[in-house]
Amino acid sequence: MLGYSYLFADDSITEGPSFSETGGFAIQLVVHHKIIANAAGIYIEIETAADPAYQNTGLMRIHSKSVTLAGPSDLPAGDKAKLDIGITWQKGTTQESLAMFWRGLVQTTLLVEKEDPSQVLITVTYKLSSKIVSTVIEQYIISPYGLNVTTTVTPVSGNLDSLRLVFPTFVFDGRTNSTIVRDLLKGAESVRFGNSVQKFAGAPGAYSSGFNETQVAFRNGYLSTFWVESNGTNQLEYSLSP
Repeated sequence: MLGYSYLFADDSITEGPSFSETGGFAIQLVVHHKIIANAAGIYIEIETAADPAYQNTGLMRIHSKSVTLAGPSDLPAGDKAKLDIGITWQKGTTQESLAMFWRGLVQTTLLVEKEDPSQVLITVTYKLSSKIVSTVIEQYIISPYGLNVTTTVTPVSGNLDSLRLVFPTFVFDGRTNSTIVRDLLKGAESVRFGNSVQKFAGAPGAYSSGFNETQVAFRNGYLSTFWVESNGTNQLEYSLSP
């Protein structure tokens, strides 16, 4: 591609921002079971029905012009760890996560409500083959300030015992450790790697939070997990900002 660019380059054309820098779009790639959305260079990638040999279902990547590895740019394959940026739930002794509902276990639909370089608003609905939760609905608001997500689950019957948000924290690339600042009382965490920073924050409310220091290998190094949990609710919110 670089060779073709050289051959067909026209130096009389003034350089401008690329499509990925301006954003203002959301698309669903059905064959590749992915949703891609971007506003003002804040980019997210969602797996809608993952192959566990490669990834998990749910939000897998968030990039921006100012963030490199500090923001998750990939996550472990499902057969290594059932992990995404998002929701898990528990009822009795059974714990499940959106991440574990791979291809054949989930049906996903996308509703695009707004597409503008200043803001993209989408709603993703997952219908699950679960005896505990029938649907998970996630509303994404992407803007130059970052990403805000509201996740609502619908139990098959009764109430859930707990609902948890999990944020994979990039901790080590094989040479350099991330600098992590954590506020368990506020359910917030800041990850700095080099010159880039990624901030995660749970919405205010009655919740507890914690950090699982177990390191999981993935493409870019190792990560651990920060979590925010609430009882007696079927909805949680969080934000990610560069």
